[in-house]
Amino acid sequence: MGAKERQMKPYLNFYNENGFDTLSFAIGPSQVLFPNSSLKYMEKVYEEIMKSGRNGNPPDALVFHNFSVGKDI
Repeated sequence: MGAKERQMKPYLNFYNENGFDTLSFAIGPSQVLFPNSSLKYMEKVYEEIMKSGRNGNPPDALVFHNFSVGKDI
């Protein structure tokens, strides 16, 4: 939560250098305080990614790299 672009850049560079397209975003306090809202948010992100593939096709593979705030849901 609240990660700055400079903090994410090494990870984005790693994936880009290895042939991955990347999307970076940070969640807000409501997603941290209410994990179920976070799950719904990620479902929306997933749906948008699946619709936005090249030539209208979903991506061949999808990798989520997330950082935990210490609570498993």
